[in-house]
Amino acid sequence: MKSDMIRITPYQLYLLTLMYAIGSTILLIPPALIKAQNDGWISGLIGTAAGMFLFVLYYIISKKHSYKNMFQIHDDVLGPVAGKIVNTIYFLYFFLLSAQVLSNLGDFLAESVLKVTPKEYIHLLFLIPILYGARQGLEVIARTTETLYPTFIILCLIFFMFIIPEVDWHHLEPVARSGVKPILKSSLSIFSLPYLEMVIFMMILPHVNERDHALKSLLKGGAVGGAILIIITVLIIGVFGHDLSSHYIYPTFLLAQKINVANIFERVEVIIAAVWIISLFIKLLLCYYVTCLSLTHLFKFRSVKLSVFPLGGITWYFSIIIYPNTAFFQQFIQVALIYKMIVGFLFPLLLLFFHSKKAYKQGSLDVQ
Repeated sequence: MKSDMIRITPYQLYLLTLMYAIGSTILLIPPALIKAQNDGWISGLIGTAAGMFLFVLYYIISKKHSYKNMFQIHDDVLGPVAGKIVNTIYFLYFFLLSAQVLSNLGDFLAESVLKVTPKEYIHLLFLIPILYGARQGLEVIARTTETLYPTFIILCLIFFMFIIPEVDWHHLEPVARSGVKPILKSSLSIFSLPYLEMVIFMMILPHVNERDHALKSLLKGGAVGGAILIIITVLIIGVFGHDLSSHYIYPTFLLAQKINVANIFERVEVIIAAVWIISLFIKLLLCYYVTCLSLTHLFKFRSVKLSVFPLGGITWYFSIIIYPNTAFFQQFIQVALIYKMIVGFLFPLLLLFFHSKKAYKQGSLDVQ
Protein backbone atom coordinates (compact mmCIF):
# COMPACT_ATOMS: atom_id res chain seq x y z
CA MET A 1 0.00 0.00 0.00
CA LYS A 2 1.31 3.39 -0.96
CA SER A 3 2.13 5.75 1.89
CA ASP A 4 -0.23 8.48 0.69
CA MET A 5 -3.14 6.01 0.68
CA ILE A 6 -2.74 5.04 4.34
CA ARG A 7 -5.46 6.68 6.42
CA ILE A 8 -6.55 6.59 10.07
CA THR A 9 -9.45 8.38 11.74
CA PRO A 10 -9.13 11.15 14.37
CA TYR A 11 -10.58 8.72 16.93
CA GLN A 12 -7.86 6.20 16.14
CA LEU A 13 -5.28 8.98 16.47
CA TYR A 14 -6.73 9.77 19.92
CA LEU A 15 -6.41 6.12 20.97
CA LEU A 16 -2.83 5.88 19.67
CA THR A 17 -1.90 9.05 21.57
CA LEU A 18 -3.54 7.78 24.77
CA MET A 19 -1.84 4.37 24.61
CA TYR A 20 1.50 5.96 23.80
CA ALA A 21 1.15 8.34 26.75
CA ILE A 22 0.47 5.46 29.14
CA GLY A 23 2.92 2.93 27.65
CA SER A 24 5.97 2.37 29.80
CA THR A 25 5.13 5.59 31.64
CA ILE A 26 2.54 4.00 33.94
CA LEU A 27 5.27 2.15 35.85
CA LEU A 28 8.25 4.50 35.40
CA ILE A 29 6.86 8.01 35.93
CA PRO A 30 4.97 7.81 39.28
CA PRO A 31 8.25 7.11 41.18
CA ALA A 32 9.80 10.18 39.52
CA LEU A 33 6.80 12.37 40.39
CA ILE A 34 6.90 11.19 44.01
CA LYS A 35 10.29 12.89 44.38
CA ALA A 36 8.15 15.99 44.96
CA GLN A 37 6.87 14.08 48.02
CA ASN A 38 3.11 14.30 48.49
CA ASP A 39 2.93 17.02 45.81
CA GLY A 40 3.76 14.61 42.99
CA TRP A 41 0.28 15.04 41.54
CA ILE A 42 0.90 18.78 41.18
CA SER A 43 4.08 18.02 39.24
CA GLY A 44 2.01 15.76 37.02
CA LEU A 45 -0.46 18.55 36.28
CA ILE A 46 2.32 20.99 35.36
CA GLY A 47 4.15 18.48 33.15
CA THR A 48 0.94 17.45 31.38
CA ALA A 49 0.00 21.09 30.71
CA ALA A 50 3.46 21.69 29.20
CA GLY A 51 3.00 18.59 27.07
CA MET A 52 -0.14 20.10 25.51
CA PHE A 53 2.02 22.94 24.19
CA LEU A 54 4.17 20.41 22.33
CA PHE A 55 1.13 18.98 20.55
CA VAL A 56 0.20 22.46 19.36
CA LEU A 57 3.78 23.02 18.14
CA TYR A 58 3.88 19.74 16.21
CA TYR A 59 0.48 20.35 14.63
CA ILE A 60 1.36 23.90 13.53
CA ILE A 61 4.57 22.70 11.87
CA SER A 62 2.75 19.89 10.09
CA LYS A 63 -0.07 22.16 8.93
CA LYS A 64 2.29 24.86 7.63
CA HIS A 65 3.99 22.24 5.45
CA SER A 66 0.81 20.80 3.96
CA TYR A 67 0.83 17.84 6.36
CA LYS A 68 4.05 16.32 5.09
CA ASN A 69 5.85 13.97 7.47
CA MET A 70 8.78 15.17 9.54
CA PHE A 71 11.47 13.78 7.23
CA GLN A 72 9.95 15.44 4.18
CA ILE A 73 9.73 18.75 6.07
CA HIS A 74 13.42 18.55 7.01
CA ASP A 75 14.36 18.00 3.37
CA ASP A 76 12.26 20.96 2.23
CA VAL A 77 13.41 23.44 4.89
CA LEU A 78 17.04 22.41 5.46
CA GLY A 79 17.99 21.15 2.02
CA PRO A 80 19.11 17.67 0.95
CA VAL A 81 22.40 17.53 2.89
CA ALA A 82 21.44 19.12 6.22
CA GLY A 83 18.02 17.49 5.95
CA LYS A 84 19.56 14.02 5.64
CA ILE A 85 21.82 14.66 8.65
CA VAL A 86 18.88 15.70 10.83
CA ASN A 87 16.77 12.82 9.52
CA THR A 88 19.55 10.40 10.45
CA ILE A 89 19.56 11.80 13.99
CA TYR A 90 15.81 11.26 14.25
CA PHE A 91 16.05 7.75 12.84
CA LEU A 92 18.63 6.85 15.49
CA TYR A 93 16.42 8.44 18.14
CA PHE A 94 13.35 6.42 17.08
CA PHE A 95 15.45 3.25 16.85
CA LEU A 96 16.93 3.68 20.33
CA LEU A 97 13.49 4.56 21.66
CA SER A 98 12.14 1.26 20.32
CA ALA A 99 15.01 -0.65 21.95
CA GLN A 100 14.43 1.26 25.20
CA VAL A 101 10.72 0.40 25.35
CA LEU A 102 11.45 -3.26 24.67
CA SER A 103 14.11 -3.19 27.38
CA ASN A 104 11.62 -1.68 29.85
CA LEU A 105 9.29 -4.61 29.24
CA GLY A 106 12.01 -7.20 29.78
CA ASP A 107 13.28 -5.56 32.96
CA PHE A 108 9.82 -5.42 34.52
CA LEU A 109 8.73 -8.95 33.63
CA ALA A 110 12.11 -10.47 34.55
CA GLU A 111 12.18 -8.74 37.96
CA SER A 112 8.50 -8.88 38.97
CA VAL A 113 6.63 -11.64 37.11
CA LEU A 114 8.84 -14.10 35.18
CA LYS A 115 11.77 -14.12 37.57
CA VAL A 116 13.45 -17.27 36.25
CA THR A 117 13.02 -16.46 32.55
CA PRO A 118 16.01 -14.87 30.79
CA LYS A 119 15.28 -11.37 29.58
CA GLU A 120 16.51 -12.21 26.09
CA TYR A 121 13.67 -14.69 25.54
CA ILE A 122 11.07 -12.27 26.90
CA HIS A 123 12.25 -9.67 24.41
CA LEU A 124 12.17 -12.14 21.53
CA LEU A 125 8.68 -13.44 22.28
CA PHE A 126 7.31 -9.91 22.57
CA LEU A 127 9.13 -8.70 19.46
CA ILE A 128 7.63 -11.34 17.13
CA PRO A 129 4.08 -9.87 17.14
CA ILE A 130 5.60 -6.38 16.93
CA LEU A 131 7.38 -7.29 13.70
CA TYR A 132 4.20 -8.79 12.29
CA GLY A 133 2.14 -5.74 13.27
CA ALA A 134 4.66 -3.26 11.83
CA ARG A 135 4.67 -5.20 8.56
CA GLN A 136 0.87 -4.94 8.34
CA GLY A 137 1.04 -1.13 8.49
CA LEU A 138 -0.41 1.84 10.34
CA GLU A 139 -4.07 1.12 9.55
CA VAL A 140 -3.83 -2.34 11.14
CA ILE A 141 -2.01 -0.88 14.14
CA ALA A 142 -4.83 1.65 14.58
CA ARG A 143 -7.55 -1.02 14.32
CA THR A 144 -5.67 -3.21 16.80
CA THR A 145 -5.63 -0.29 19.22
CA GLU A 146 -9.41 0.08 18.83
CA THR A 147 -9.83 -3.62 19.59
CA LEU A 148 -7.69 -3.54 22.74
CA TYR A 149 -9.03 -0.23 24.07
CA PRO A 150 -12.22 -1.59 25.78
CA THR A 151 -10.20 -4.21 27.66
CA PHE A 152 -7.71 -1.53 28.69
CA ILE A 153 -10.44 0.77 30.06
CA ILE A 154 -12.28 -2.03 31.90
CA LEU A 155 -9.09 -3.17 33.64
CA CYS A 156 -8.28 0.44 34.63
CA LEU A 157 -11.75 0.94 36.09
CA ILE A 158 -11.56 -2.32 38.06
CA PHE A 159 -8.17 -1.32 39.42
CA PHE A 160 -9.30 2.18 40.45
CA MET A 161 -12.58 0.92 41.96
CA PHE A 162 -10.94 -1.56 44.30
CA ILE A 163 -7.86 0.46 45.30
CA ILE A 164 -9.59 3.74 46.21
CA PRO A 165 -10.97 2.34 49.53
CA GLU A 166 -7.35 1.68 50.59
CA VAL A 167 -6.35 5.35 50.23
CA ASP A 168 -5.54 7.48 53.27
CA TRP A 169 -6.20 11.00 51.99
CA HIS A 170 -4.20 12.51 54.86
CA HIS A 171 -1.06 11.36 53.05
CA LEU A 172 -1.69 14.11 50.49
CA GLU A 173 -1.54 16.86 53.10
CA PRO A 174 -0.29 19.54 53.34
CA VAL A 175 -0.32 20.80 49.76
CA ALA A 176 2.95 22.24 48.40
CA ARG A 177 4.88 21.22 51.51
CA SER A 178 7.97 20.40 49.43
CA GLY A 179 8.14 23.89 47.94
CA VAL A 180 8.05 25.10 44.36
CA LYS A 181 11.49 23.91 43.20
CA PRO A 182 10.97 20.14 43.81
CA ILE A 183 7.52 20.33 42.21
CA LEU A 184 8.87 21.96 39.05
CA LYS A 185 11.86 19.62 38.92
CA SER A 186 9.64 16.55 39.18
CA SER A 187 7.30 17.90 36.50
CA LEU A 188 10.17 17.57 34.02
CA SER A 189 9.96 13.78 34.34
CA ILE A 190 6.45 13.50 32.88
CA PHE A 191 7.26 16.25 30.37
CA SER A 192 10.22 14.19 29.20
CA LEU A 193 8.44 10.83 29.29
CA PRO A 194 6.10 10.63 27.43
CA TYR A 195 5.44 14.11 25.99
CA LEU A 196 8.81 14.98 24.47
CA GLU A 197 8.73 11.57 22.80
CA MET A 198 5.44 12.52 21.11
CA VAL A 199 7.44 14.13 18.29
CA ILE A 200 7.01 10.70 16.76
CA PHE A 201 3.44 11.69 15.85
CA MET A 202 4.77 14.15 13.28
CA MET A 203 5.30 11.01 11.18
CA ILE A 204 1.66 9.97 11.76
CA LEU A 205 -0.23 13.24 11.22
CA PRO A 206 -0.08 13.09 7.39
CA HIS A 207 -2.14 9.89 7.49
CA VAL A 208 -5.12 11.29 9.44
CA ASN A 209 -8.12 11.50 7.11
CA GLU A 210 -9.78 14.49 8.86
CA ARG A 211 -6.77 16.65 9.56
CA ASP A 212 -8.76 19.56 11.00
CA HIS A 213 -9.63 17.31 13.96
CA ALA A 214 -6.09 15.97 14.43
CA LEU A 215 -5.02 18.55 17.02
CA LYS A 216 -8.11 17.88 19.12
CA SER A 217 -7.36 14.15 19.06
CA LEU A 218 -3.74 14.71 20.10
CA LEU A 219 -4.71 17.03 22.96
CA LYS A 220 -7.47 14.72 24.16
CA GLY A 221 -5.27 11.63 24.08
CA GLY A 222 -2.38 13.38 25.81
CA ALA A 223 -4.65 14.91 28.47
CA VAL A 224 -6.47 11.64 29.26
CA GLY A 225 -3.17 9.77 29.42
CA GLY A 226 -1.73 12.43 31.74
CA ALA A 227 -4.86 12.28 33.92
CA ILE A 228 -4.51 8.50 34.36
CA LEU A 229 -0.84 8.92 35.36
CA ILE A 230 -1.77 11.65 37.86
CA ILE A 231 -4.56 9.52 39.36
CA ILE A 232 -2.17 6.58 39.80
CA THR A 233 0.38 8.90 41.45
CA VAL A 234 -2.31 10.13 43.87
CA LEU A 235 -3.28 6.52 44.68
CA ILE A 236 0.34 5.50 45.30
CA ILE A 237 0.91 8.42 47.68
CA GLY A 238 -2.47 7.87 49.33
CA VAL A 239 -1.88 4.17 49.98
CA PHE A 240 1.84 4.00 50.78
CA GLY A 241 2.72 7.59 51.71
CA HIS A 242 5.59 9.34 49.92
CA ASP A 243 8.27 8.07 52.35
CA LEU A 244 7.56 4.40 51.68
CA SER A 245 6.63 4.67 48.00
CA SER A 246 9.86 6.53 47.19
CA HIS A 247 11.82 3.32 47.92
CA TYR A 248 9.91 1.19 45.38
CA ILE A 249 11.05 0.71 41.79
CA TYR A 250 7.57 -0.27 40.56
CA PRO A 251 5.11 1.14 43.12
CA THR A 252 2.22 0.93 40.62
CA PHE A 253 2.62 -2.84 40.44
CA LEU A 254 2.87 -3.15 44.22
CA LEU A 255 -0.21 -0.96 44.58
CA ALA A 256 -2.34 -3.67 42.96
CA GLN A 257 -1.18 -6.13 45.64
CA LYS A 258 -3.02 -4.02 48.23
CA ILE A 259 -6.40 -4.90 46.72
CA ASN A 260 -8.25 -7.21 49.10
CA VAL A 261 -12.02 -7.75 48.98
CA ALA A 262 -13.22 -10.03 51.80
CA ASN A 263 -9.99 -12.05 51.54
CA ILE A 264 -11.32 -13.50 48.29
CA PHE A 265 -10.46 -10.98 45.60
CA GLU A 266 -6.79 -10.34 46.25
CA ARG A 267 -3.29 -10.62 44.74
CA VAL A 268 -4.58 -9.18 41.47
CA GLU A 269 -1.45 -7.32 40.46
CA VAL A 270 -1.86 -9.10 37.12
CA ILE A 271 -4.49 -6.41 36.37
CA ILE A 272 -1.96 -3.58 36.38
CA ALA A 273 0.50 -5.82 34.54
CA ALA A 274 -2.11 -6.40 31.82
CA VAL A 275 -2.91 -2.67 31.58
CA TRP A 276 0.77 -1.90 31.21
CA ILE A 277 1.48 -4.62 28.67
CA ILE A 278 -1.47 -3.60 26.46
CA SER A 279 -0.44 0.05 26.37
CA LEU A 280 3.26 -0.76 26.03
CA PHE A 281 2.51 -3.15 23.16
CA ILE A 282 0.82 -0.32 21.23
CA LYS A 283 3.61 2.12 22.09
CA LEU A 284 6.34 -0.24 20.94
CA LEU A 285 4.37 -1.16 17.82
CA LEU A 286 4.05 2.52 16.90
CA CYS A 287 7.70 3.29 17.73
CA TYR A 288 8.97 0.40 15.66
CA TYR A 289 6.70 1.18 12.71
CA VAL A 290 7.90 4.80 12.65
CA THR A 291 11.51 3.59 12.90
CA CYS A 292 11.00 1.42 9.81
CA LEU A 293 9.21 4.30 8.08
CA SER A 294 12.17 6.58 8.85
CA LEU A 295 14.66 4.08 7.44
CA THR A 296 12.51 3.70 4.33
CA HIS A 297 12.62 7.46 3.76
CA LEU A 298 16.37 7.70 4.36
CA PHE A 299 17.30 4.98 1.87
CA LYS A 300 14.38 5.45 -0.52
CA PHE A 301 13.07 1.89 -0.12
CA ARG A 302 9.96 0.99 -2.11
CA SER A 303 8.11 -0.25 0.97
CA VAL A 304 8.32 -0.15 4.76
CA LYS A 305 8.04 -3.95 4.75
CA LEU A 306 11.57 -4.33 3.40
CA SER A 307 13.17 -3.05 6.62
CA VAL A 308 10.88 -4.68 9.22
CA PHE A 309 12.62 -8.03 9.78
CA PRO A 310 16.30 -6.99 9.31
CA LEU A 311 15.86 -4.06 11.70
CA GLY A 312 14.05 -6.33 14.17
CA GLY A 313 17.16 -8.40 14.87
CA ILE A 314 19.24 -5.28 15.52
CA THR A 315 16.53 -3.87 17.81
CA TRP A 316 16.43 -7.13 19.78
CA TYR A 317 20.21 -7.03 20.29
CA PHE A 318 20.25 -3.38 21.39
CA SER A 319 17.32 -3.91 23.75
CA ILE A 320 19.49 -6.36 25.69
CA ILE A 321 22.63 -4.23 25.94
CA ILE A 322 21.18 -0.69 26.04
CA TYR A 323 20.47 -0.82 29.80
CA PRO A 324 22.51 -3.36 31.82
CA ASN A 325 20.08 -3.19 34.74
CA THR A 326 17.20 -1.21 36.25
CA ALA A 327 19.50 0.94 38.38
CA PHE A 328 21.33 2.10 35.26
CA PHE A 329 18.03 2.98 33.61
CA GLN A 330 16.89 4.99 36.64
CA GLN A 331 20.06 7.07 36.35
CA PHE A 332 19.61 7.40 32.61
CA ILE A 333 16.13 8.92 33.02
CA GLN A 334 17.67 11.82 34.92
CA VAL A 335 19.98 12.79 32.03
CA ALA A 336 17.71 11.80 29.14
CA LEU A 337 15.87 15.12 29.40
CA ILE A 338 18.75 16.92 27.62
CA TYR A 339 18.68 14.97 24.35
CA LYS A 340 14.89 14.65 24.44
CA MET A 341 14.62 18.43 24.72
CA ILE A 342 16.81 18.73 21.63
CA VAL A 343 14.87 16.34 19.38
CA GLY A 344 11.42 16.88 20.91
CA PHE A 345 11.41 20.66 21.41
CA LEU A 346 14.49 22.54 20.16
CA PHE A 347 14.65 21.06 16.63
CA PRO A 348 10.89 21.49 15.99
CA LEU A 349 11.05 25.05 17.34
CA LEU A 350 13.97 25.86 15.04
CA LEU A 351 12.07 24.26 12.17
CA LEU A 352 9.15 26.60 12.80
CA PHE A 353 11.53 29.55 13.02
CA PHE A 354 13.23 28.71 9.71
CA HIS A 355 9.88 28.30 8.01
CA SER A 356 8.62 31.63 9.34
CA LYS A 357 11.85 33.36 8.28
CA LYS A 358 11.65 31.83 4.82
CA ALA A 359 7.99 32.84 4.49
CA TYR A 360 8.82 36.38 5.61
CA LYS A 361 11.58 36.72 3.01
CA GLN A 362 9.32 35.33 0.32
CA GLY A 363 6.63 37.81 1.32
CA SER A 364 9.11 40.70 1.13
CA LEU A 365 10.17 39.64 -2.38
CA ASP A 366 6.55 39.44 -3.50
CA VAL A 367 5.92 43.00 -2.22
CA GLN A 368 8.94 44.28 -4.14
